[in-house]
Amino acid sequence: MIYVFTYVLSVFSSILHSKRFTYIAFWLVVLIAVFKIETGNDWENYKRFFLNIDQYGFLKLEPGYTLLNYIFKDIGFDYYHVISFVSFLIGLAAFSHIKSSPAPAIALLIFLRYTYFQTEYMFIRQGLAVVLFFTALEFYRNHKKNIAFVLVLLGLSFHVSIIVYLPSFLFAHLSPKSYKYLVILFVVSLLSFVDYTYFSSYIPIDFIKIKVVGYTDNL
Repeated sequence: MIYVFTYVLSVFSSILHSKRFTYIAFWLVVLIAVFKIETGNDWENYKRFFLNIDQYGFLKLEPGYTLLNYIFKDIGFDYYHVISFVSFLIGLAAFSHIKSSPAPAIALLIFLRYTYFQTEYMFIRQGLAVVLFFTALEFYRNHKKNIAFVLVLLGLSFHVSIIVYLPSFLFAHLSPKSYKYLVILFVVSLLSFVDYTYFSSYIPIDFIKIKVVGYTDNL
């Protein structure tokens, strides 16, 4: 039903040459995600973490997400407010990309097909980290490196898995037709076959070591 309604509004946007219907459709589906209750793969883990955060401290999940939970709990909010806030931030970051797209209606449909349910319902920590990373990449391409650096750090503080996206910065100012682009792409492809658990023993920080081993084991 969400897809049908969004598709209809996107068609109206294209016919009328107006982005208004696309923006309305986007915020409608985002607000549905903001007010969701107990959906996705990890909601039980997130809820358990929120309820027992004093016991877990900063040792279980990334510091940015942990700090956010501390702040919301100290204010008097509950777990659902944390999830709603993160979902809203994901939507806000995604909207900046859709708004700047030359074809917002198509961008919205791509967002719904490949990103919406994964980031807004299933893996919200990683979802926020991913949209922050690609927002950082856009700032980097526009020669705003300081903002890009801050956004990458913020994204890592919610989910360190986006570290695998860092090679993307090597492509930011290269033409896909250049030989440097092809060389970097080839090297990055080779790195995907590396067993990173071997190098994890050299990581001095246990928290990061556990994360690297855990994520690479699931590749």
